[in-house]
Amino acid sequence: MSHSHGDTIPLHPSSAQSDMDEIESLIYAAPSATVLPARPPSPPRASIPVSTSPAPLPAPAPPKPTLPGASVPIFVPQAPPPAAPPASVSVPIASDGFGPPPNTLTEPVWDTVKRDLARIVSNLKLVVFPNPYREDPGKALRDWDLWGPFFFIVFLGLTLSWSASVKKSEVFAVAFAVLAAGAIILTLNVLLLGGHIIFFQSLSLLGYCLFPLDVGALVCMLKDNVILKIIVVTVTLAWSSWAAYPFMSAAVNPRRKALALYPVFLMYISVGVWWELRGRMAEPSKVIHIRNVGHEISESELLQVVQPFGTVAKLVMLRAKNQALVQMEDLASAVNAIQYYNTIQPSVRGRNVYLQYSSHQELTTDQSSHGRNPDQEEPNRILLVTIHHMIYPITIEVLHQVFSPYGFVEKIVTFQKSAGFQSLIQYESRQSAIQAYGALHRFHKSIVAHRTTFKIISDPYAQMSKAAMIAAAFGGTLPPGVSGINDRCTLVVSNLNTDKIDEDKLFNLFSIYGNIVRIKILKNKPDHALIQMADGLQAELAVHYLKGATLFGKKLEVNYSKYPTVTPDPDARDYSTSHLNRFNSNVVKNYRHCCAPTKMIHISALPQDITEDSILSLVGEHGTIVNSRLFETNGKTQALVLFESVEEATDALVEKHASKLDRTNIRISFSQMQNI
Repeated sequence: MSHSHGDTIPLHPSSAQSDMDEIESLIYAAPSATVLPARPPSPPRASIPVSTSPAPLPAPAPPKPTLPGASVPIFVPQAPPPAAPPASVSVPIASDGFGPPPNTLTEPVWDTVKRDLARIVSNLKLVVFPNPYREDPGKALRDWDLWGPFFFIVFLGLTLSWSASVKKSEVFAVAFAVLAAGAIILTLNVLLLGGHIIFFQSLSLLGYCLFPLDVGALVCMLKDNVILKIIVVTVTLAWSSWAAYPFMSAAVNPRRKALALYPVFLMYISVGVWWELRGRMAEPSKVIHIRNVGHEISESELLQVVQPFGTVAKLVMLRAKNQALVQMEDLASAVNAIQYYNTIQPSVRGRNVYLQYSSHQELTTDQSSHGRNPDQEEPNRILLVTIHHMIYPITIEVLHQVFSPYGFVEKIVTFQKSAGFQSLIQYESRQSAIQAYGALHRFHKSIVAHRTTFKIISDPYAQMSKAAMIAAAFGGTLPPGVSGINDRCTLVVSNLNTDKIDEDKLFNLFSIYGNIVRIKILKNKPDHALIQMADGLQAELAVHYLKGATLFGKKLEVNYSKYPTVTPDPDARDYSTSHLNRFNSNVVKNYRHCCAPTKMIHISALPQDITEDSILSLVGEHGTIVNSRLFETNGKTQALVLFESVEEATDALVEKHASKLDRTNIRISFSQMQNI
């Protein structure tokens, strides 16, 4: 049988059901069977050819025909193939401007890397060779990426931090912070000017334009020359700013382009200035600049901050600015001090002080003329004072009280030199300086034959009142609450732990504030004791600092006794001749160390070969030790031990002060440092 059309299949007359089964099997046949696509429906035909069956059957309902032997066209739906796009329809372009978006999940890694590198090179060329008149100026922003900016900001941060000798991590972090802040400001500025830009495009723009600064930072790191630095910084700043100009061509209206670039220029200027200042501030120097030095802080207290790291050559107090300059004997000592206090916050008298390198490489405080005979010089209005064998700390206030009776004192500068404590006294007139020179030399044992320099060797407090002496001992200012005029020397201490306390332990604690004459624990009241101090000031200090302190789990009550002295008797322990009294020597240092109990104890007079483990074994039984440090100052081994609580540190001091360690009586006091 022939077929008039390729889309018809004849029905066999054998059986209607078998024919239908055959049709179904053809429809659901394997893919190898040929099924032609459907055509549009044809108009109704007048008749349908059928086989020689006895009688025609009614027209079957679709989709299953019921006429046996009939030749019925079967249409199989199939989606038409996609039509070719017209020539005028554009192909979708990726947001990065590099054609259709690539599938980075399936493409080889090397293809992705090559494409990113090509984009970095393309954008970098726009920075190296900036051209504001190039074709398609908007391509620079459309092709933004963050790989290039990441590399350039990391390189800049590493280069600047490498050249910095202190706070390297801070330098590295500031570079990232400046870039992020600049991108935010640039984005907001462009949007406010009616332009179109996103944050990441701003980040990409600023990051790529850091390339000139990277080059400049590398040059300055390799060649340390001030003039070269100024030239390089100026050139790279202009280069970076000009390179940013073409990037902004498509972001804002051309008439507002200068306004859009203004914050970019300021950001690069800020980076350059910070770069130059940071390099200068970070340059190591033997001179340490100390800030936030209050008037209550004495020179000797500042020396205590830096002396653990080496010998101090000079000290200049700038009282008007609350600052000080300390020159170490060598550069290594200054570097060690700065590096240590970058991690530890130093504190003096409860006040944080801040150390950094000075811009001065050396302090010049000697006003005498070199190479000339001093006797041939005309007297001037400046006196150079050198003081030896100080009993109490010499402060500016003390010096002013000594020298002001001879004329108006304009300036006083104090500093420490190898010759001893020195000061420059500047009078308003030359006559006042001559009068002071002539008057003061009569009170002292020796004097240098120099019209502007003399030495004071005897006690400088001979003409001072007792109140001035006491104030000088504490750096010019007494602790708040201490009057300095108390004349009662005997104290009564109550609420003692009778199971652990004895006279020696009370001596160890109260001797921190003055010399002890006698101690008596009362028999009828074993939790009470009488303590006689050497003078009223020392008794007042003990009351001020120990009232309410905790000792062996008991809160102490410290008050003045109605008895003027502790009567010598068998029940009283006499300490008046004890070599363990702290104020027999080093009076200045011991007054300076007076403070309330703290968590940290300072141990001195240690054997030279002592180990840190030996110290921890000695005091560790009295509480939890948080940290410790063994160090050497002026050839003497010392240690700091930080306990978890003040009570533990107090117990350790009371139990172990004056105990023997390798035939040496160790000395323990409270430290005013906050941490190690």
